[in-house]
Amino acid sequence: YEIPNTVHFITGQGDASESILDQFGPRLGYRRLERASGEFHLINYLVLLSARQQIKPTQIYLHYSFEPTGYWWLKAKQDRQLNLTLVKIPPITSIYNHPLHHHAHRSDIARLEILDKYGGIYLYLDVLVLKSFSKLISNSYQVEAIFAWEDKQYNTIC
Repeated sequence: YEIPNTVHFITGQGDASESILDQFGPRLGYRRLERASGEFHLINYLVLLSARQQIKPTQIYLHYSFEPTGYWWLKAKQDRQLNLTLVKIPPITSIYNHPLHHHAHRSDIARLEILDKYGGIYLYLDVLVLKSFSKLISNSYQVEAIFAWEDKQYNTIC
């Protein structure tokens, strides 16, 4: 099995209303998770550029339910070297009849569905790529999924 040299990003999943988030929204032991922002920032644009430069994918896909806004979003869409493919996806609001109130949880489900359907590499829009992934994905001992340990105290993975 070969991992396709495509990169996927997800943005624009939106949150439930503020009152719903206050009542049911996710909380870590020390803080409440932030609400989604519709604005695309400089760091997000730089992440796209770093993926293009370091990974050299055949295609970069940006999946969204609600289109981002702002100067850097317009620049990303118009950047011919990025060759960004925008994919509008239906909003994900539940999984197995369990409501999903926070954009991070909605993105978790979208990410798994996208990778299951298309394969490739998924990256967060706030993580710069500093090196090529070619050795990692061409390794003959590769596994089908690579996870990273995110928080030992709360047993979370990314």
